[in-house]
Amino acid sequence: MSGRFRRVSCLLCLGWLACTSAAFGSTLERLGTGGRAVGLLGGGAAVSRGAAAVYDNPAQLADLRHPEALIAGLRRQYAVTVSRGGGADKWPTRAPSSLSLGTASLAVPLTRRLAVGVLVHLPLGGPSRLLSYEHRSPQLPLWQGLGERLAIAGSFGFRVTRWLSIGATAHVAADLDARASFGLSLAEGAYSHQELDVHLRSRVVPTLAATLSPGHGFRLSLRWRDAYAVTYAVPLRLDVKELGPVDLVVSGAGLLSPETFTLAGALELGPSLVLVGAVRFERWSELQPLSPRVTVSGQDSVSWLSAAASPPPIGAVDTFNGHGGLQWQASRSVAIRGAIGFRPTPLPQASGAASWLDSHAIEVGGGLSWRALPTLEVDIGLAWSHLLRRRVVKSDPSDPIEFVEISGDIIQFALSFRHTLN
Repeated sequence: MSGRFRRVSCLLCLGWLACTSAAFGSTLERLGTGGRAVGLLGGGAAVSRGAAAVYDNPAQLADLRHPEALIAGLRRQYAVTVSRGGGADKWPTRAPSSLSLGTASLAVPLTRRLAVGVLVHLPLGGPSRLLSYEHRSPQLPLWQGLGERLAIAGSFGFRVTRWLSIGATAHVAADLDARASFGLSLAEGAYSHQELDVHLRSRVVPTLAATLSPGHGFRLSLRWRDAYAVTYAVPLRLDVKELGPVDLVVSGAGLLSPETFTLAGALELGPSLVLVGAVRFERWSELQPLSPRVTVSGQDSVSWLSAAASPPPIGAVDTFNGHGGLQWQASRSVAIRGAIGFRPTPLPQASGAASWLDSHAIEVGGGLSWRALPTLEVDIGLAWSHLLRRRVVKSDPSDPIEFVEISGDIIQFALSFRHTLN
């Protein structure tokens, strides 16, 4: 096959994959539901309640006494820089600038010991995934650039005893599956036809939670969420006028939403002050190489894509994330909260051809709640992530790229309204 055909085929496959494969790590999964959760950086899972507990900690639904509805919006602003030194920037990195999200949830008590809830979470605009899978380009940071996606969840919470409650969530995540056919003339340099068939598919991701309330103002919660990785095999047919039809299959695994274990606690220090904290274990070691594998008419095509197109393994490691904060009831109608945390990167220091780049992040959150009416509470949350500067120097002296580097900040603002239905 000609070099031009190889380049066209590779670009078609990579471009199609970038449009259809899934990316994970949503704000809902990392921080939780609404302004209260964002202000505490997800460290307040042990005090999550009502409609916010549908996803954050379903065991807490057992304390619900009246139906409750929550509507939340979030705006994320990026100021992330991924740069490189040496060589022409042939494959530039495109970082998103902003993203908007919306969440709605409803929780209803069925008895004094049992409550159920539903939640819908969806992106409202802005880029929602990594925009390039070309491994020679400096990529977006691992979790900061991961995509938001449509999510639907159903939960229940049940009080087993006075000091123990349990809960579970079925989280339905949706992504795209696709088939494609392209007609291509190398001599004319144009497409003769394009046919696309895209449809939704879904997978149920379980979450289990338990909360201990032994008294004396102390509460301890344990939450587990299963891993979710999309595997794909997208068939593409290239009807090349000069060569005839060529069947390609682009296969691989999408970005991983890792298995997580979260231990959260809350301690009341008097009637108006509560200390909260959480430690989350994320099993990132299961992250597989993200670049696609291409086969042509059933034959592995790595050889004609050239060895340079074969990326090194990612080598991600498991991580522990920690967040701590406090909530102060300043008055009967106003509560103020703040939190600080640290998120280590799961990616090791890379060299050689690797350019999947992430950095440690220091996180700070804050916010307040205002009870505007006896049945209406307004929550405002602000979270700031500062990415510590990280540079990866290439180990091969013949590599035209001397280094890749990441730095920057991400700001998230959340506003939610919680209404109790008496």
